[in-house]
Amino acid sequence: MDFGPLYDRWLYPLERANSWITRQILQHGHEESTVMQTYCIYDWSVFNLLNGTVKSDSSRKNALHKVAEKVLPSEEYPVTSVNSILSNSLLHREDIKDLHCRYKEIFPNLQFEQFDVDPIVKKKNTGFRYDEDRKREVYFTTYLYQSVSRSCDYIVCVRHPTMLFGKIKQIYQHCFMDNVFTWVRLDVFPLPEASGSFWFTENVTLTSKLCLLKDISNPIVTAVEDGVIWFLNA
Repeated sequence: MDFGPLYDRWLYPLERANSWITRQILQHGHEESTVMQTYCIYDWSVFNLLNGTVKSDSSRKNALHKVAEKVLPSEEYPVTSVNSILSNSLLHREDIKDLHCRYKEIFPNLQFEQFDVDPIVKKKNTGFRYDEDRKREVYFTTYLYQSVSRSCDYIVCVRHPTMLFGKIKQIYQHCFMDNVFTWVRLDVFPLPEASGSFWFTENVTLTSKLCLLKDISNPIVTAVEDGVIWFLNA
């Protein structure tokens, strides 16, 4: 009533966007292609800055660096490059015991003791698995590594022996019997209940579960409401 229609009053974002686009024209006569090439480089630079592959220079802070400071997690969980494998790590005794039990299930006819399980693993921040139905690789990440607003890359479900949902806490590779296994440790939510085509449970984690990467679902879209987490596409 005071200022007229919105489109007639607030055009500054569009004007700024147009100004940015025109500055990306590097070769007249090929305006569209050079703008898109410049945008691809810009997008790649933003991705590397936000996921920590490129460390920001604290002495020069442009708009991107200021955004990165707001988005990046605290120093408690330092960000490393995507797909990087961390240095070898030693498993805790309980983890070795858990692995021993799982390998007993995988190799039921093989006789071996707990000390035969190598305590050294290669921990990873991210993992990929090829999806035959989608004909592409599916991305997984630990929730401690989450540095951008992907809402579901670390929440998955396991359907054996019962329906369980959890957040990916760790991803690591382990060698046993000349095979390389990719294991995922989940922080598991309480047993879920069904409501129509959706599942829901309390938004807390009570225990952990070790699973093979091949046995977990693709990442799940979730929604949180009044202390309850809903799993929308399980």
